[in-house]
Amino acid sequence: MSLEPAQYEIPKRRSFAPNFPWKWVIPIGLAVVGFVGFYQWRDRTRTHELKQTIASAYQGNVVPVRERSDAFRAIVEGWIEEAAAAPPENWADPRLDLSRLHRAEGIYLRLHQSHTTSREQIVEGARTMEPDAITRCLGLSPVSLRGFYERLDVLDPAWFDEVRATDDVLRLRVLQEQLEVRIERDFPVMLDVARADYFMLTIQHGEDRRSSPVDVFLWDLQRREPLLRARVQARGTFLPARIAIGDAPTAAAQRLPERAGLVDCSIASLVREVAGRPAASVTSEMPAPPSTEPAAVPEGEGGPPTDDAPNQASSPSGAPTEGASPNEAPSSPD
Repeated sequence: MSLEPAQYEIPKRRSFAPNFPWKWVIPIGLAVVGFVGFYQWRDRTRTHELKQTIASAYQGNVVPVRERSDAFRAIVEGWIEEAAAAPPENWADPRLDLSRLHRAEGIYLRLHQSHTTSREQIVEGARTMEPDAITRCLGLSPVSLRGFYERLDVLDPAWFDEVRATDDVLRLRVLQEQLEVRIERDFPVMLDVARADYFMLTIQHGEDRRSSPVDVFLWDLQRREPLLRARVQARGTFLPARIAIGDAPTAAAQRLPERAGLVDCSIASLVREVAGRPAASVTSEMPAPPSTEPAAVPEGEGGPPTDDAPNQASSPSGAPTEGASPNEAPSSPD
């Protein structure tokens, strides 16, 4: 028996890695890189085209409207600051006839006194303006300037700065649609506002128009001349009435609520008075109660006899006869 020395055996392993599909990896990688590059190139191309389209529309449509709007705002906002500088004295142009303004195109703005200190405050106050009934009570139908100031965002140069700084295609499409809507729908309205015939301004003091004075101004926009200025305090008499027809039952009378429309019509009535038409007034006087004392009867006209005047009877000739009894007939002559 022969012995052989032990030997260390190394585990067998493959001398090379398994085959990898390099022939597919490289083409697929090149395809992905090419697709991403193509997409980025196309995205940059679309971004550039959209910016060019928006810039062309902005220069051709927005810039002329902005120049006209800035000139219009300079006039109107200058008048507002001048009107708010001092309390107005009631005055009206002798040529002013409110009835002629019914057929004219006008614009209207109501601001609180706190919104008249600067141009920025005027814009903020105009965008938060609530409707009222002052112009309707005057028989006028001007256009509210709130809509005009709400459409100024596109005219602001900061809007076009956003277009330049944006590289997102979706955001640029939104801005393009916004600009198209403004050009087609809003700009004609804004230009009509700038061509109005008159401008009416109401400055409200205090918390409400019922307990605080209100300043009202009117200008001729075509001639750039004032037509009216007034400070009025709402007042008035409300006369509720109920009408019953036949035997229809009527409910119990209720207190008339204080509504803004009634207060505004009172303001309009006072403005109409400043313009030359007297305001309606209501007076009520209670009639004097009838006298409860008996009427005095003149002496000698059926009154009761007195001690100083003895009974007297009248003769057929009308002459009184003293001492004659009412039962005694006058004696006939012989």
